[in-house]
Amino acid sequence: MDNNSLIFVNKDNSFTTHSAESAHSLGLNHWKDWYCSAGIRSIYIDFDGNIFRGTCTVGGWYGNVFNVTGFTNGEQLTGEEWVKCTREVCSCGADMSVPKVVNTNIVMPKIANMFYSVNGVKEAAGKYFKSNSTTTKRLWCVLKKDAGEVLEPVAVFSKTVDMFKSIIWDLGRRCNFDCWYCSKNSHNNYEAHKNLGMLTTAYENLKKNWIFGERTKFVFTGGEPTVYKDYLPFVQLLKADDHIVHTTTNGSNNPKYYSELAEVSDIVFSIHLNYIKTLGLDKFIKAVDAAIETTERGHENDTIAKYNWVIVRIMLDSGNLTTAQEAYKEFEQFKKYKNFVLAVDLVHQVDNGHILHPYSTEELAWIKSL
Repeated sequence: MDNNSLIFVNKDNSFTTHSAESAHSLGLNHWKDWYCSAGIRSIYIDFDGNIFRGTCTVGGWYGNVFNVTGFTNGEQLTGEEWVKCTREVCSCGADMSVPKVVNTNIVMPKIANMFYSVNGVKEAAGKYFKSNSTTTKRLWCVLKKDAGEVLEPVAVFSKTVDMFKSIIWDLGRRCNFDCWYCSKNSHNNYEAHKNLGMLTTAYENLKKNWIFGERTKFVFTGGEPTVYKDYLPFVQLLKADDHIVHTTTNGSNNPKYYSELAEVSDIVFSIHLNYIKTLGLDKFIKAVDAAIETTERGHENDTIAKYNWVIVRIMLDSGNLTTAQEAYKEFEQFKKYKNFVLAVDLVHQVDNGHILHPYSTEELAWIKSL
């Protein structure tokens, strides 16, 4: 996995690449009034099963995934109309990777030598992309050498734009942690469990109304997905249908669980520093180690586990710099493995999820040094 998966195309045809974390930390994710393709090949499902184009909810409500009769406004998602962004900040990494352009004269490439349209505009914009290739290799044939910095971007997209559809799914609010910087609307310890029957019904609905036989990447978060006892069998079902699964977890489950989950899913461990202080760093080291052992065995035995990644994302909240640095140093031991990524992310203000928390000069300097 190339952690710098976001491609920023500048107006002079040069380009630069970033991870979602670096784009976020450096303030490069301000695309208000741009046109975004969210909803065409990616959707967001909230804690209650409501369907939106992206986590920003720009574009409105399209139905509920648990409604067996289908999506209420699903026909709008099967078209090719891009929506104009009304948000000051694009704060979700998955939303950042959705193709977006500064104006309607630029159109991003679509799978099978087709193009997304921007409000019905069908201009191929060959100035930026070749139109006779069916893979993302078209990009490297057109753009100039990496600019080294973002000059004046006119388009942003992910390298995986043509490969699969994607669903960002907040599985539920139930969580066994209570991080102070996490919105109260996104976690609690009492929400009812979603069982396998409910989740399977939702999946069947998605297959009939939006997936349409395409390979899809399911990105699960919460709350805490692994507190649901049927989560593992559900994602095993998705994997059996050859979908891609990506799980964000707080690392609170046991090593055996993460060993099994890594057989069928990428795992992003969001490391919360106050819980390192409470539960000890060793608990999270063991969880990550168990997942990595699975992916390594996947390489040795040539199983599907070799395609799954283990990602550690240290959530730096202001005032915990020393703990973050100590944790980062310990997790660096895993950098020698093939399928491992280590990153640090900043947190948002509780009352405004689009604005970062205030950070000290020292904390920001450390982030930039990484």
